[in-house]
Amino acid sequence: MNATGSVMVDDEGLGRLRESAAQARPSPGPVDEPEEPGVAPEDADGPVAWRPTGVGVDSAQSPRHAPKPVVRRETAMWVVCVGVVGVVLVALVFGARESALALAALLVGGSVARAVIPGPGPIGITVRSRAVDVFMFAALGLMIAVLAQTAPNI
Repeated sequence: MNATGSVMVDDEGLGRLRESAAQARPSPGPVDEPEEPGVAPEDADGPVAWRPTGVGVDSAQSPRHAPKPVVRRETAMWVVCVGVVGVVLVALVFGARESALALAALLVGGSVARAVIPGPGPIGITVRSRAVDVFMFAALGLMIAVLAQTAPNI
């Protein structure tokens, strides 16, 4: 061992390491007679390749490898998109101050949703850790609401 803590191996030691690795490695059995039950793919070119059951194509048919149900988490992203369209409509119909308040309400709503919905979190509003996301959405919403009320000529 040298000063950095790594092991130094000379040529003779390297040869012994290779021999011990070769002995420790299990020898592959004959291809024609697998030790475990398996499936030979029909589309294999050349010699028949053996594949254990539960790997590859067979995994979809195996009951222990049943596909997991898809969880739809992008609902929050669509809610935010509809909310932004709503904010634009409020700006066109009512004015800038009301649309700023609507945007602030959307941000505070996103903060509440991020705080309440369990992890890994909804797609579209999950960016950082839960605490940082909740703080950022709430702080931005509150700042926009205060500015909408206090800024002149808006």
